[in-house]
Amino acid sequence: MPNFLGLIPVRKGSKEIKNKNHLKIKGKSLIKIAYENAQKSKFLNKIIISTDDSKVLKEFRVSGNTPFKRPKYLASDRSSTLDVARHAIKWLEINQNWYTDYVVILQVTTPFRTSNLIDNCIKIINKKKLSSLITIKKTDYPSMWTFFLNKKNTLRKCIQTKKNYKTRQETKQSYQPCGSIFILKKEILFKKNLKFPLSNTYAYLCNEKLNINIDNILQYKFAKFLSNLKNV
Repeated sequence: MPNFLGLIPVRKGSKEIKNKNHLKIKGKSLIKIAYENAQKSKFLNKIIISTDDSKVLKEFRVSGNTPFKRPKYLASDRSSTLDVARHAIKWLEINQNWYTDYVVILQVTTPFRTSNLIDNCIKIINKKKLSSLITIKKTDYPSMWTFFLNKKNTLRKCIQTKKNYKTRQETKQSYQPCGSIFILKKEILFKKNLKFPLSNTYAYLCNEKLNINIDNILQYKFAKFLSNLKNV
């Protein structure tokens, strides 16, 4: 059985919502929800929090899986999560002499991700001997009807096609990452000029509740509302 590193990236700043990662649902911060669900996984061999937030460092240093402070060059809003993952793997190899085969990236903004979802994705990786996996969701709107906005407030189609799609039923269902789980084999992660997802990345379709990704205050309020509903 290969080693799986559970990586929870937590950056201090947030432009859309102040202290977004510390928002609470049923009395628990998004960080704590992510960490506790990762702890319940049967297949994650180690869990680590990569952060520049001193509050997070202080809170989670009491746990067995000590967080570490990421360098400043990985703490800006332009920092790549893949670069953060590479740094975490190298840090563990140098500081703890611990090596992983895969990294499982768990963003804190998806509070309804469960340990079962984590384990199901890892099972698929093992069974199919995959090098990468991403969770996805159906797009709410046909991609054929999406546009770029030009400087003069005119529209340009995102997808150029000669066919004129008049109804939703004529369009092909499109998908997008839902943000809950990204799994990459170490050798793939460290490839130069990596563009993820890859053409052979396995796509795991999640249900609607697992799709909730908190990037703005409306999504946060909706997540709080959903958390109080039963059988959803």
